[in-house]
Amino acid sequence: YRNRADWWYDPTSQLGFRKKENNYETFSAEKCQLVSPEAQKVYQLIQQEIQKKALAPYSVLAHEGFLRYVFIRESKSHSMQRIVAFVTFNTENPEKMETIARVLLDSSFVSGVVWIINSQWNDQIQGDVFRIWGNGELVEKINGIDYRYNALCFFQTNPKMAGKLQAVVEEKIQEKENH
Repeated sequence: YRNRADWWYDPTSQLGFRKKENNYETFSAEKCQLVSPEAQKVYQLIQQEIQKKALAPYSVLAHEGFLRYVFIRESKSHSMQRIVAFVTFNTENPEKMETIARVLLDSSFVSGVVWIINSQWNDQIQGDVFRIWGNGELVEKINGIDYRYNALCFFQTNPKMAGKLQAVVEEKIQEKENH
């Protein structure tokens, strides 16, 4: 039901979710039931490609390395819309990033790839968009309205709940206007 998953690239070059009990350890996201089967396939493809390219993991403690995070956002109302975003420390490895982006776009699961740079001394999934391959926006239809958003903007991770929340707000507005 989620339209977003964030994966950390840990010091051992493993892409996955951080463990709750230890933020410096990762567990694989291969069997995550919160995202679509297509997102699962994209995760596996990303893992293969970053291993092939031997991208260095970023270390927030040493403030060096390259790849910090990878996240995916997908439209739940437009099944072929999926953006993969790579958050890196710097703009090194442009050829490797180009190759990874092309492999992802050539799969039938990804409509856009975004390269985000975060050179700050922090451990956050944020930064400035450096490059976009393919489509950099998604469209989500909620209660008949199309919402366009990019990889970095806030958007409810559960669109069905966003639709229910929108309906409650509309109902409350109507009640207020009728009184």
